Amino acid sequence: MEAYQTAMDRGLSCQPISGLHRWRPKKDMVNRLSRFTGFCPVSWVRDGELVEVETEGNPHFGVQKDGVHYRCCNADAMAAFMSEPSKYADGPDLPTEKPAIIPESDAQAIDNSVFEYEGYCPVTLFDGPLPGAPAHTAVQRGIKKFVAKLEGKTFMFVDAARLARFMRKPWQYIGQKLPDNLPVRVEDLDMSSLPLTEYLEYTVVKTLTEGLVSAGTIKPVFPYADRQRSALQYMALYLLANNPNHAPAVAAEHQKNLHTFMELVDLRAKVKENASLFTEEAKTKFETAMAQGIKGLVKQ
Repeated sequence: MEAYQTAMDRGLSCQPISGLHRWRPKKDMVNRLSRFTGFCPVSWVRDGELVEVETEGNPHFGVQKDGVHYRCCNADAMAAFMSEPSKYADGPDLPTEKPAIIPESDAQAIDNSVFEYEGYCPVTLFDGPLPGAPAHTAVQRGIKKFVAKLEGKTFMFVDAARLARFMRKPWQYIGQKLPDNLPVRVEDLDMSSLPLTEYLEYTVVKTLTEGLVSAGTIKPVFPYADRQRSALQYMALYLLANNPNHAPAVAAEHQKNLHTFMELVDLRAKVKENASLFTEEAKTKFETAMAQGIKGLVKQ
């Protein structure tokens, strides 16, 4: 078997690993990993991103070149490597220091003064505010559930998606400057004493803005409701579904309600487009049944 494998290695200088892994023990394959270890060389050389591939996982997108194994993150990356193996195999080295995610159990013990950017998320700071939103909405405080460390510095993020972006291109978010006028921390405010407009600005402005943009894009029309009422119903469901203070079970229920609402909106549109296929009696029964679907969806 060893002689057969050696012959295979000599016969093809660059080939997919998927046909080789059945002949080699996993330990041997790990020992043959390139200097990129578990990181995709194509993502690093071509895109400048750190994409870590599961070293112990299925080598379906792995490539062997001159007896050395390279892990690719997907079929596109593997095809790119196979087309220009030297370009990626001989590409620049990975950075010595790489970001590392800190488990939530350890992050909870970190003092707030340790975090870079005073605990604000470097990714939202980099992205800037949403169109039409106040400038300070880009400065969002991170959550200790999403924490990473790089070169002795600790960063906190608002969600898993922003943390994942940081892990791929951390240097893109380092060296930024916080604005001179930082938003007042909600925890330092007596929210009950604020005027309504300021209360909304410090609590729901981001979710409200995103909901309004979504409603304006979708333009939902619910059965037996005009556009204005449909938009109000949609906004109510959207705000309930995206309330960060809800428990997971409650949030899931509101997400389900929003999904049901949109399904009925879509069905109404399809019926309207194919009205000729329905008798007046059938259309009346259909819309009446659909109208019942909104009952109980919008409730605090």
